[in-house]
Formats: sequence, structure tokens, C-alpha cells
Amino acid sequence: MERQVLLNEPEEAAALYRGLSRQPTLSAACLGPDVITQYGGRYRTVHTEWTQRDLERMENIRFCRQYLVFHDGDSVVFSGPAGNSVETRGELLSRDSPSGTMKAVLRKAGGTSPGEEKQFLEVWEKNRKLKSFNLSVLEKHGLVYEDDCFGCLSWSHSETHLLYVAEKKRPKAESFFQTKALDISGSDDEMTRPKKPDQAIKGDQFVFYEDWGENMVSKSTPVLCVLDIESGNISVLEGVPDNVSPGQAFWAPGDTGVVFVGWWHEPFRLGIRFCSNRRSALYYVDLTGGQCELLSDDSLAVSSPRLSPDQCRIVYLRYPSLVPHHQCSQLCLYDWYTKVTSVVVDVVPRQLGENFSG
Repeated sequence: MERQVLLNEPEEAAALYRGLSRQPTLSAACLGPDVITQYGGRYRTVHTEWTQRDLERMENIRFCRQYLVFHDGDSVVFSGPAGNSVETRGELLSRDSPSGTMKAVLRKAGGTSPGEEKQFLEVWEKNRKLKSFNLSVLEKHGLVYEDDCFGCLSWSHSETHLLYVAEKKRPKAESFFQTKALDISGSDDEMTRPKKPDQAIKGDQFVFYEDWGENMVSKSTPVLCVLDIESGNISVLEGVPDNVSPGQAFWAPGDTGVVFVGWWHEPFRLGIRFCSNRRSALYYVDLTGGQCELLSDDSLAVSSPRLSPDQCRIVYLRYPSLVPHHQCSQLCLYDWYTKVTSVVVDVVPRQLGENFSG
């Protein structure tokens, strides 16, 4: 009898886990523009992304689902799902344009190893793919960041440019003992010629680059990149301080520049996944002059900045740096025009009665 119990317990545990794995987890959501129907009704589309464990495929799958929320301006009249869920295979990031007429999708294709993986940035319009850009072929940068710490995919307010974060392109490296075919056309002054930009650097193939730690391996030096949708040109923004890594970026009001969070490299990069309260600050880079402006206190830690719909204010989370992991944070508001920062919701040390616990 005891032996039968020992055999059944793993099966019961496996059945329980299989049932729990069928429950999806919400990973992201975004709100679409306000739409007015011909009969005067108003609604918004809520785009949600979910993750679920597929035990047969032994991987986590992602799927999206949309909801329609009808409202009268003050309250929700009706809400419900629109259509069925659709798996987003190979989709790393996606973002609807401000008007809701287009959608940008970062998709991966190819093998699983870093050398074989290719990334494509697609622009969809209604029910057709408008444009597709092979970022791996353009070689302006390394792999695009798709994580929730640095990664972002932001439309400009004019819907003509896309902003994202990618790994900085490093020069090619090779061994000192790499043999090449002899170039008999070279002259005696070949040694005095300047090196080509894409010429490999000898002896640097094993140089160590510090990365950001767990789940962020091979992510060391992120850069801000802008894609011109019409021309297909990609430019790496200049003006970001060398001692910080940019991320969580979005377009400033009027598309005059880019607002981003910059994390200090010192004292170390490792472990940002589970110790997010690193010294960091909010910055603004002007696109015309390339000047970088500090928008918050650079002795604290900030994260999750968002621009208000009227493009007048920025809200973000602020908390002390280098303290125990995931400390309570303040909800702060930065006025774009008055340059004044105020605390919307402060940290509550202890809940009193039924009051808000912070």
C-alpha cells in the first residue's frame, strides 16, 4: 500500500502542474487611441500579451488578445474580448502607432545560436505588411534589446521614425596567427595606410566585456537607435554619457529629442535583473544639437518613465539606490515646461488601519 502511494504522488503532482501550466500570465498591455463611431459611441482597444507554458513543446509560448472597451468618458459601459487569441511566434517586441493605424513588430528568425539569429523590424498597416527591415544585414548595431529592463520600441509622434535600444557594434577581432591570402598588389607604404573601419583588430577576439548579469548575458553597452521608416536609414544617437547605459526610451514632446533612463556602469554592471535599484537618472537628448540634459536627481534610482497623453508631463518611479532589492518607490511627476518635479505618491512606511499601504 505504501509503495502504491509513492508511485501515485508524482503522477498527481504532474497532473496538478499540467493543469496549472494551462493558466496564462499577463506580460504586457497597451491602450489604443480613443475612437468615436458614426453613432456617437466611444471605445478603446486594449492590446494584451500573455505567456503560457507548453509542456509538449517544452517552451514558453506568447500570444496576444485584444479587448474592446466602450465608455462614455466617465465610466466603462461595456468591455469584452475581440476575436480569439493568436500566438505571436518569433515576435520579440510590438507597438501600435499613436493613431492606431500601424504597428511595429520586432521579429527573430533563423537559428537559436547568437551567430545564426536574425532580427527583422516590420511595419504593418491594417491587414498587410507595409515594410520589413533586416537589421542583421544593415550592421549598424548588434542585437536589439527585447528585455523589460532596457528594451523599448517607440513610435515618434509623427509616425515616421521608430526608436529602439540595441547592443553597440564592436569592431571585428581575430587572432594574431590568423592566416590570409597574400596581397601581391600591396606597395611598400602599405603599413602607413590607415586601417579600414571594418578591418579586424588582431588579438582582441578574447577580450572580456562586462555584461549586465543574469538573463542579460551578452548585453553590455546599449545604444539608442532610430529607424527612418521611409528611407530605411538607421542612425545611432550621439550625446549619451559614456558612463551610463540607456534604456526605456521614448520620444520627447514634439519629437525634438529622446527621453531615456541611464544606468551607471560603476561600481559594476552584474545583477541588474534582480537588483533593479541601481544608481540611475532620467535624461533628455536633443536631436538637433546632441546635447544631453539631466532631468532627475542622479544620486537615486529611477525606472518606468511614461509620457502623459497631452505630452506635458512625465511620470516615473523613484527610489534609493544600492539598498535591498526592489524597495518601495515614489511615484514622481516631472513637468516638461516648468522643469519642476513633484511627488504624486510617496512611500508609506507603515499602513495605518485601512489606509493605502503605499
